[in-house]
Amino acid sequence: MEINKEIIHIDKTESQLVLKTRLSENLIKLSQVEFEIIEYYAKVLNKQQVILYYKNSFNIESTQLDFLLEKARENHLLIEKKQSAKNIFIKFRFNKRIFEILVIDFSNSKLENILNSKFIYYSIFFFLVLVPTILCFVLSSKSVDIFDNYMTVLYLVPFDFTNLMVFIIIGSFFGKCVHEFGHYFFYKFFGGKCTIFGFGFLFLMIPIFYNKLYISFIKNKRQKILVYIGGVIFDAVFFISIFLFVSEFHTSYATLSFIGYSIMLSILIRSCFNLNFFLPGSDSYILLNELIGKTNLYEESLISFKEVVNFSNLNFSNIFKALYFVLSTSTIFISWLFFAIPFLMLLYNGIF
Repeated sequence: MEINKEIIHIDKTESQLVLKTRLSENLIKLSQVEFEIIEYYAKVLNKQQVILYYKNSFNIESTQLDFLLEKARENHLLIEKKQSAKNIFIKFRFNKRIFEILVIDFSNSKLENILNSKFIYYSIFFFLVLVPTILCFVLSSKSVDIFDNYMTVLYLVPFDFTNLMVFIIIGSFFGKCVHEFGHYFFYKFFGGKCTIFGFGFLFLMIPIFYNKLYISFIKNKRQKILVYIGGVIFDAVFFISIFLFVSEFHTSYATLSFIGYSIMLSILIRSCFNLNFFLPGSDSYILLNELIGKTNLYEESLISFKEVVNFSNLNFSNIFKALYFVLSTSTIFISWLFFAIPFLMLLYNGIF
């Protein structure tokens, strides 16, 4: 038995540590004293020696030590020697809007160490500033008929409609990957811990790539806001880049241009939902919670709605939150319809 050498310190205060290991997705919260006890036990591997060592500082009962060490094993703080960490977790779990299937944890890996290079982040940051400036200058010097270009692409693409749907899905998935990397870029740039990516299905229908970020442990509020809007920033740069490509090469590379149009359309559609602060889980909703100091505005507005309906607490704040709940619930329903109707139509046409 030994201490896990791949423990990641997510957060540290005077009284508490927040830890994570690659063998588990769970965050582990414990005091610094408890962690010191676990570390000392890993050195001596003798419970009585641990109790005697800390006797002058505080009294540890045998049952308390047993409980602490058992929890340390369950959360993989203590592991068997030569026990290797898993990078890939296969699971089937519905988490909010996403049905999770696959999770890949690159935390403390060689890939994450490479990505932690400040040179890489400053290079990407320079790219984010320089490229949009150049592209906007190029686009402003020419006129583009995007509809005519799109119709030309449809005429030139050598695939039928069924195959084109595959390209649309691929384009949407790739666009989402860039969006998630935008969040990840700013998260790591400001010192965020862990590199966890996942694959699943949005609303049980749409293949989606996502990452897991512990943004709440970033102390600076401005940095948090940049992490939240990082996906939108990357979307904007990516959209402008693709727009220039399809404007110049829509006849030479028709298939790539069609994928580009699919990505641009997916960015526009996703932005309509993602910039809607009435939709729980969207970037703007999370940002709104951060700005007004709430943890879950939707849940809080539900409580206010029930109070207003029952005429139990009719004040301006409650009425405003109740109105927010109505608009938010309507937005959720519309979102489900937007994604469900096309699939239901395809299913209907396939059956009949």
